[in-house]
Amino acid sequence: MSKTSRRIFSAGLAVATVIRATEAFRPANERIFDARFDYALLPTFWRALLLPGIRQLLVALLEKFGMGIPGMLFCRTQFIDDALMDWLGNSTQQVICLGAGYDTRAYRIPGIESTHYFELDLPTAQSLKREHLLKVLSEIPAHMTFVPIDFDRQSIEDEMAAAGYQPEIETFFIWEGVTQYITAEAVDATLEFAAQAAAGSRIAFTYIDKGILDGPSRTRTDQRILTRVARRGVPWVFGIDPAEIESWLSRRGFKLIDPADAAEYRKRYVTPVGRELNIYEGERMVLAEVPG
Repeated sequence: MSKTSRRIFSAGLAVATVIRATEAFRPANERIFDARFDYALLPTFWRALLLPGIRQLLVALLEKFGMGIPGMLFCRTQFIDDALMDWLGNSTQQVICLGAGYDTRAYRIPGIESTHYFELDLPTAQSLKREHLLKVLSEIPAHMTFVPIDFDRQSIEDEMAAAGYQPEIETFFIWEGVTQYITAEAVDATLEFAAQAAAGSRIAFTYIDKGILDGPSRTRTDQRILTRVARRGVPWVFGIDPAEIESWLSRRGFKLIDPADAAEYRKRYVTPVGRELNIYEGERMVLAEVPG
């Protein structure tokens, strides 16, 4: 990959991290989640956007023109944090983060070092992340394993077996902000793999309302986002009907535990800290379990 392409790719990964990192500067009693490690992971260039004065302007612009994306990112981060911390116990456990990007849970969740934590993503994304991690940490933590993969072209089962994954051990799967970008076949293949994990294993994943892609539920904001991602060469191609999510999961071997939408995010995370925050309505979250 050329230096120019590498910079473009790095920028795409860093933008969401910059947005999440703005939470690190909130008073502790106003934070939706603790973003201090997200800030630490940012390259120096991107940290400049969070300098005093510039940061306040950035936050104001994001709230006005961000179409609810920042609020969605904050809340879905805390939803998965809560679900993961609630699941962590004393037994041998594994975590698989699918399409990890600059996810930081492997480095900041209390007790996570007792798990075997797998991060799956494209090789270029992982190479960039490792570079930045080694600038923050003296070495990659021993509980971490990076698994390079293209979900549309490679078998997750084969790649995970080679990486040391043990399906008989209880596993927590994180699939954040990924499903809308891959095919229905790739989604089903991934869920089929996860459903073979030990009973009690869980998966937390985001999805787009299928009506946005098909048209009936599409708002002006949805159309703006669809146009933007298509122009960047990463169109949304997959969605699920929220009214059918429970049966949809059941057919794929999972029991619905906890669904969440923008209204639920506000109730759990925004109102308790006394903030008013626009949250994008088109993306939803689900926590499901492999029944036993």
